[in-house]
Amino acid sequence: MSNDAWSEYSDEDLVRLAVSGGTDAFGELARRYRPAMVTLAERYVGRNSAAEDIAQDSLLLAYRSLKSLRNASRFAAWLHAVTRRRATQYLRGEKRVTPHGDMESVPIGASSPRPVGAEVVKAEEYRALMKAMDSLPEELQTPLRLHYWSEMPQQRIAAFLDIPLTTVKWRLRVGKQKLRTQLATWKDV
Repeated sequence: MSNDAWSEYSDEDLVRLAVSGGTDAFGELARRYRPAMVTLAERYVGRNSAAEDIAQDSLLLAYRSLKSLRNASRFAAWLHAVTRRRATQYLRGEKRVTPHGDMESVPIGASSPRPVGAEVVKAEEYRALMKAMDSLPEELQTPLRLHYWSEMPQQRIAAFLDIPLTTVKWRLRVGKQKLRTQLATWKDV
């Protein structure tokens, strides 16, 4: 099934299909949330390959544990918790998750989040943007990164972070304002 065909399915529908053995359904869930999982892992380990490893491990853990999810409508928040827990374990030096033979066919996508159009932004301006982003409080950084870097819809960000949609919208608005102010300040210096 193409990605466009999967867009008609809610996360709940995909979870139910995946629990009943639909690895393609889980692959779609992974495609939807992997960029957010990498972004979350980066909060713990920085922007490096360890964040990709944590996202990968978290997807494997989620796949193994999917049947234990009590409320399919809470999948995104549950996946957030799995990723956060795996990042914490990684920092404590616990070993990576190894896939079982039955998990090797699960498609999980390999794209990592990066700003849209970054290739046309001068390297200096990009570094300034990243420095300004890093100076923001975490509660503003995360929705901005998920929305603009990972191109995640606001509703999905709300589900992943387990916060109201209005809070996501407010954090995006305030975050953009603070970024503009910070960049303007640095430009004048």
